[in-house]
Amino acid sequence: MTPPRLDAMQFDLAVFRNEDGYFVRVLASPAGDTVELFAQPLLPRELEALRRATATLNVEDVALLESNVQLVQELGRRLFMALFPKSVGEMLRASYRMAYEARAQLRLRLRFTNTPELAMLPWEFIYDPLRHEFPALSLHSPLIRYTDLMHHIPPFKVTLPLRMLVIIATPAGYPAVQKEAIWHDILDSVDHLAIDGRLRLEQLRKPTLLDLQRRLREGQYHLLHFVTYASHDPFTNDGVLVLEDETGRARPVSGQHLGSLLRDHFPMRLATLAAIDLQSATQPNPQLAAAQSLLTRGVPAVVAVQSAFDAHSTSVFCQHFYSQIADFAPLDLALTESRRALEATSASAAWGLPALLTRIPDGQLFLDPATIPPNPSRTSQRLRTYYGQGKAKS
Repeated sequence: MTPPRLDAMQFDLAVFRNEDGYFVRVLASPAGDTVELFAQPLLPRELEALRRATATLNVEDVALLESNVQLVQELGRRLFMALFPKSVGEMLRASYRMAYEARAQLRLRLRFTNTPELAMLPWEFIYDPLRHEFPALSLHSPLIRYTDLMHHIPPFKVTLPLRMLVIIATPAGYPAVQKEAIWHDILDSVDHLAIDGRLRLEQLRKPTLLDLQRRLREGQYHLLHFVTYASHDPFTNDGVLVLEDETGRARPVSGQHLGSLLRDHFPMRLATLAAIDLQSATQPNPQLAAAQSLLTRGVPAVVAVQSAFDAHSTSVFCQHFYSQIADFAPLDLALTESRRALEATSASAAWGLPALLTRIPDGQLFLDPATIPPNPSRTSQRLRTYYGQGKAKS
């Protein structure tokens, strides 16, 4: 079982805009706070080049692979310099040193609440040129997109198995999707969790909005895995996921609409949007936009896969990510482990495609009742007798 986080420090960074332009501010860190000017790091054509580099899998051309690695590092360096300029970067270095001396992790929490247009950039690829590493691949510096809303969401006390609902929509009029192949890729990657009694997987065979409402009404689900097409609505600035209607035709559902449905299902802790884009990387990313809408509507955490996974990446991601979640690992560490597995098994930078958006401060989705220590204030003879009888019966 993955041990829970023992100690962690926070490096909270926000990008905001006023009449003078864009600024990046350290809201809180072990080394203090500061503010600097923010400069746009990438042009649209460079975003498209990054998308192509991350989508190149199983390539046998060694020269092309090396070129892609260099491209991702260079664009990642520019993303890093935009987010950590001058005194912000110095404060990050000082915070790293303080976290190391305290034998603690330094969690990088990025906030784009007031600049949703910048939230569409692939910040998971930031590359630290001094440390020669991608922070998103380091267990010492897990990277998340954090939204601090009014309502605190505590870890959900749950008894295994966790229950996950998988939705794969293949509406008429869209390019064909191998629905059964995707389902079996997911199923095969987590079958060991079902055998161990840690995760129960179900598929929404009829991916309509009414059937989703009915399934959520009739049962309790903790996780949702969504695979379908997506697009961006320029009028609402929201991501749109495509379900099906009763006749199998497309039924677009906005992130706000889906979020309103999921927020009333209290056990739901995490949604994964592994959508297939309909547009290039130069447009606002529909998965990220929909994920942000789910978050603001009350879903505690969302993983948005920013571009299409192939079968290999799907299997590796699901196997490692959901294994960690079923072990009650903190969400950010679970995703970091999954990224590291993708890096180790893939020829591309597909490891940077999953983005974590969360409202949970410490990343702890669930509480394992078996690990909750007894409350010393509850010392009545009735409770002691009750627990004693419970042990005797077992």
